[in-house]
Amino acid sequence: MGRVWVGLMLLTSLSSFGIYRDHFSWIHGLSVFTLVMLALGVRAAREGRVRAHRNIMAGTYAWGLIVTGLFTLLPNRLLGHALWSTLGAVLGSGR
Repeated sequence: MGRVWVGLMLLTSLSSFGIYRDHFSWIHGLSVFTLVMLALGVRAAREGRVRAHRNIMAGTYAWGLIVTGLFTLLPNRLLGHALWSTLGAVLGSGR
């Protein structure tokens, strides 16, 4: 499962560089962070440093996935705008 997760995170992080309007954003910085942390986590696992591996991977999950996902939902982002305008239409229609 860990290898699959690393592979998917690698794919997701690398594919994020193909998603931009006219410049890269701070979210792409988190993709770089994720790539670096994945490399460090895999290295720790190969060296048998289980605690370091566990901490690195948990931190990569928290910062590279949860934080990026939450900031993607800001109203000025494409997905955030779609979500909040849809929720506004749904919630506003009951008045």
